[in-house]
Amino acid sequence: MGVNIISLMKNGDKAAFSTLYFSSWERVYRFARLYTASESDAEDTVQEVFIKLWDNREQIDENKPIENYLFILTRNHLFNLNQKKRNEEQLQLTALQALDMTEPADANDKLHVEELRKHIARIVDKLPARRKEVFLLSRTGHLSHAEIADRLSITQRAVERHIYLALGTLRSKLRTLYGADTGMKLYGLFLLP
Repeated sequence: MGVNIISLMKNGDKAAFSTLYFSSWERVYRFARLYTASESDAEDTVQEVFIKLWDNREQIDENKPIENYLFILTRNHLFNLNQKKRNEEQLQLTALQALDMTEPADANDKLHVEELRKHIARIVDKLPARRKEVFLLSRTGHLSHAEIADRLSITQRAVERHIYLALGTLRSKLRTLYGADTGMKLYGLFLLP
């Protein structure tokens, strides 16, 4: 890629960015596809990498190959994506192990579970409309991310983001209501779709 294209892009030239995108997106996609579970994840990776490239365009060294920069952006994005998935899976497993109680044992436990359900319902009800809709389709409708994406005509990445943000809100509110340790344990009950 010519230094001139990089220089123009650094100065905000969208046509130069488009030229770079169309000449490089396929390499980013092929690399991402090696490390992602689906074509959709690879496509999302391409989108995220080029957004990050545009956002950080002023920091690009024109004297170094842009391919190296794209490789680093892609590698870091894939690493972060995989780390996030591992963290979510570990949190789900830990929460289920810590709370091995699907049915309340006595009347007092039933009362606490009912109180918790009311708190959860109030928190979910205050979520932004689309986030609430995605979360409820996942948790109460038991739809997969792909099914939700199809139904709402959004990407699976958008579905994941809505669920991630909804769970973050739940975690935060439950920590406030029940304290850090208890809030995290209770939050674990609602992680699984």
